[in-house]
Amino acid sequence: MSGNIIHGNEEIWNAAHRALKHSMGILGVSEAEVFALNERAVGIDIRRDELETAEEAQAYGIGVRILIGSSMGFSSTNNLSRVSETVESAARLAGVNDPYVDWSGLPSGEGSFAVPEGTYDKRISEASLEDCVEMAEQLRDGANSIRGIRSTSGSVNISVSEQRILNSNGLDVFDRGTAAYAFIECITDDNQGAKPSTAYEFGFSRNIKMDFEDIGNRAADLTHRSMKGTSDIPSGMVPVLMRPGAVADIIGAAFVPSLSADNVQKGRSALRGRIGQKIADGGFTMVDDGLLDGGICSASFDDEGVQSKRAEIISGGILKSFMYDLRSASVDNVSSTGNGMRSSYFSIPAVCARNLIISHDNSVDDLIAETDYGVLAHSLIGSHTSNPVSGDFSVEARNAFIVRNGSIEQPITSLMLSGNVFEMLKSINMVGNDVRMVGNIVTPTVSVGELIIIS
Repeated sequence: MSGNIIHGNEEIWNAAHRALKHSMGILGVSEAEVFALNERAVGIDIRRDELETAEEAQAYGIGVRILIGSSMGFSSTNNLSRVSETVESAARLAGVNDPYVDWSGLPSGEGSFAVPEGTYDKRISEASLEDCVEMAEQLRDGANSIRGIRSTSGSVNISVSEQRILNSNGLDVFDRGTAAYAFIECITDDNQGAKPSTAYEFGFSRNIKMDFEDIGNRAADLTHRSMKGTSDIPSGMVPVLMRPGAVADIIGAAFVPSLSADNVQKGRSALRGRIGQKIADGGFTMVDDGLLDGGICSASFDDEGVQSKRAEIISGGILKSFMYDLRSASVDNVSSTGNGMRSSYFSIPAVCARNLIISHDNSVDDLIAETDYGVLAHSLIGSHTSNPVSGDFSVEARNAFIVRNGSIEQPITSLMLSGNVFEMLKSINMVGNDVRMVGNIVTPTVSVGELIIIS
């Protein structure tokens, strides 16, 4: 991956223009959209202290969305010589699919787009394979910084992508972005004389400034602090502190799906009909910001070409808005919130959070110091089993500790947390200042009034 890792753009963009022109030449087509993508990525895997694999990949192609009346057809290809066939396939599907309800149309090319800062780092696009190997070595060496602790698995991934969206309403927008992700898991050696303890750490960034060695150091330190845990803790209702990783685990799995307007409209959300009602503690705020500087999902526009914006979801505990893409916004006769996102060029848009930011009026410098008694959980296992409609969850707390009189005390060997995410939001009464970006959720440690714990 020497030199700029994006190349061949003009061929892809030309194919996108051909696709749009061909779309509008088909009888009966009312609107057309072409989503073009070119991205390259490098991934280095770590297994048992060794750098095991290094992979470099490029993905490029176009996705074509055609509307005949309000019926949509979609087709995609990474064979740029088959643009015409792709367009005609989308048109055939539009002719047989059910119409969108109250479709209000694709966005126009009018108006100016705000540009978030910190979403592109030239050093990532120019990084060599050797540079990526060096990052992975720093990550591994940090994980091995404490005697008796070794890394078991990990990875470093960097990517650069360019995308262009064209449509028949005059829209022609372009975005370039980079991203870096690092993950490392550690375990105690067998000769430590106790049940092995494990822990992991991670980092997300749009630039290459991450301290890879520090991420490894933190994983090793948490593994070390988790040794010789106790199981002698009574079950019951207990205050729980959740580190950012744990917050993102449970909020992302059990709550965020209920904010999708598509789920609300299909009866798959307990929040249906609750706009304007109090659903969280009075100091709790949640904002989705597609323009967050350095945000992992920040861009001038979403994957439908809708201008990105900052949308209040919960303010002062009151539910203010759901998240909309163009289709769900048409159903409710509102504007899209800029939450139409795709996994790649071969998928149609779906409602997805951009950068979901959690905060609270009661924010303290040191949440641990403010806690008389409770348990602390760094991450959760099993969040994917949560029920996003009812909000019920039962998960295992990983790297959990007893907190007493403002200090972190003994680690807990095994701990289950059980509750309901909608009730949990009502009992988040305080947050720390340790804000972290965990994918598309940006959150500090939070204090939950009470959850059921089972040791």
